[in-house]
Amino acid sequence: MPPIHTLWTRLTQPRPDPQPVPSPTTGATPPAPQDGWDGSTLRLPFSGETAAQFRARLGDDPLRQAAIDRVRQSWGTPAVGALTGAGLDAMSAVLDPGLPLVRGKPILLHADGFFLRGPYNREPRFDAQGAQVLYRAARGLADAPPDILGHIPVGVRQRLLAHLEQALAAGNTDGGLPDISRRKLRAGAVTALLTLAQSSPDAPALAARAVDLLLTQGLTDPEPRLQAFIHLNLEALCKAVPFGADQELRFAALSEQVRPTRPPYEALFASPDKVFQVAHYAHEEAWRWDNPVRAYERAGYRVVDHQPATDGREEIWVLEARLTDPARQQPDTPVRVRLVKSNREILRDLDRPEIDAIVYTGHAHLGGNVSEAVRLGPEQLGKKLLVFTVCRGAQTLHQVANRCPHSAVITTRDPSYFTNMMGVVLGTLQGVAARQTYAEMREAWQFDYRGEPKDNFILPGEERYARYTDFNRDGVADLTPFGVQRFFNVIDDHADGGKTDLRPRAVEAHADEIDAAKVIDAVHFARTIIDAHHEYNRTYGESPLARVSPASLIAGGWYDGALADPPVAVVEQRDAGGAAHLVVRVNKHYKDQSPFALGALVQLELVRHFAGDSAGTPANRGLSLLLAGEFLQQMYAPREEAQAVIAALGERLEVRGATWDALAAVFATDHHGFGSLDHVRQLSRALNLA
Repeated sequence: MPPIHTLWTRLTQPRPDPQPVPSPTTGATPPAPQDGWDGSTLRLPFSGETAAQFRARLGDDPLRQAAIDRVRQSWGTPAVGALTGAGLDAMSAVLDPGLPLVRGKPILLHADGFFLRGPYNREPRFDAQGAQVLYRAARGLADAPPDILGHIPVGVRQRLLAHLEQALAAGNTDGGLPDISRRKLRAGAVTALLTLAQSSPDAPALAARAVDLLLTQGLTDPEPRLQAFIHLNLEALCKAVPFGADQELRFAALSEQVRPTRPPYEALFASPDKVFQVAHYAHEEAWRWDNPVRAYERAGYRVVDHQPATDGREEIWVLEARLTDPARQQPDTPVRVRLVKSNREILRDLDRPEIDAIVYTGHAHLGGNVSEAVRLGPEQLGKKLLVFTVCRGAQTLHQVANRCPHSAVITTRDPSYFTNMMGVVLGTLQGVAARQTYAEMREAWQFDYRGEPKDNFILPGEERYARYTDFNRDGVADLTPFGVQRFFNVIDDHADGGKTDLRPRAVEAHADEIDAAKVIDAVHFARTIIDAHHEYNRTYGESPLARVSPASLIAGGWYDGALADPPVAVVEQRDAGGAAHLVVRVNKHYKDQSPFALGALVQLELVRHFAGDSAGTPANRGLSLLLAGEFLQQMYAPREEAQAVIAALGERLEVRGATWDALAAVFATDHHGFGSLDHVRQLSRALNLA
């Protein structure tokens, strides 16, 4: 563990009216010492000692100068004067816990148990400034070993615990604070409590109190995403810190609240007259493989209404059944299904509180069908069960989970098959009638094609669910091969720009303040399109992507680059087991690009990265353009926006005459439309690439 660097003012040395030193960065002047200050009699708030007693007990700390040097490097010599003079005369001691610098500045810990980011905040604060300090401290804690505070004296850790409890109280009440400051207080306190708990094996009562506070916050926090973050970290923490029996019960309650193992049956069937209502959307190709209407009828449902497709209206069936629990332990469950032949806007029923489940069976459109539904769907009203039997539903799980935080989602990890989809739907509805858990439902599903394992479907209660969610919208999955995220980003900049020129624009905000949802969207699509490229490429070995494992690509959010830095950075990083992963991050100065433009740019830049020195060849320029166009096509980009993005991509690649129409014509030459080298050759001929 790093040593403690102790800073203290030489309070016993008389000073003639010290003058406050302005901040070297803000120009702000710290408060002057209190009138009548007498260094020899001042009692220190954390111990009750006089300054003379404190200094005599500690002696001359040999690391004092090293700590002062750390402050001098970050804030300059005037700050050291403030730290050892007027600025902290009324403070007893400042500890350097050895955290990484946060935005170039050290995080210090006062012996009274609160964090400092500079030599000027002399007391704990629970206002906007105090929230920012605690939030930045949490960033440093998250980037350090999880037990980094273990070398801090127990007494200081106890006072820090009390401070964090006050911070949570301030973050949980209105009190006139801006909402973002309240969120930062809660998020910062959560990370600090997690660190305290893991850093205190020598103080089990302290660790237990930290866990209690985390459980209470997890069960009551008004933000479902922060609740999920707390739960995931407690799930990891309980492997290192033993929970008491009561804590285990409370954690189980939190688990069921955040990642339920079963539908909320008690609330669903509170009324004896309850009818379980389902909105089911099915791709038209489902009728080719396993007609959903016939499948329902075979299971005992009857059609009570049918509206044929006319004048652009979708074809709709209404089916009803009364499902019986085979064990006869539950009353019969009336079920009403509205089946729509459509793959578009499949979340349009989110705002209908009477709908209990939304189901989609069909093609994913490489994620586009669900992504479009998330983008265009209304606000959610009421908890719902969402079942998406598509190929690689995990690609868009983060979008659905953030858009529908009160819903449980069942979807796929890998490709799924039409002949199994209705087995999932019917088995799930029968499981509701029997009041089964999701795991019991999955076990009972009937699959016609046994080549698809049932665990291809990800259930809400499973730990792996977090591999595909991004609840704090920082562009990084909540659980990665490198572990659990321990810092909850409170997004201040929602990156709502709609530019399509693929040009950077100066951004002052730090990367971790910017909503990175469109970054993880782009990287997850890249994993899918590269996999499809492998599958449909008839001359696989010629592709620069041939040696790229799609699963190795990990979204890394934005990075704090310079304006002229590359738009996409790919860095190899190894996990604890030594496996290599490729972390993909996007330059924050491209945040104003639309989601369609940024997604297309990421596809292009990844091809260029993996092609290396051969990126400029006609074939690889064509492949870059093709996969970027795939993103626009599969995500249903509006035609006008797609035209603008392709023109900007052509300019970037020095490809004259690049148009959306040229790409669309290539995509239309076969039934799947996935980018292959055959497509590249067709596009190269169409655009005269040479």
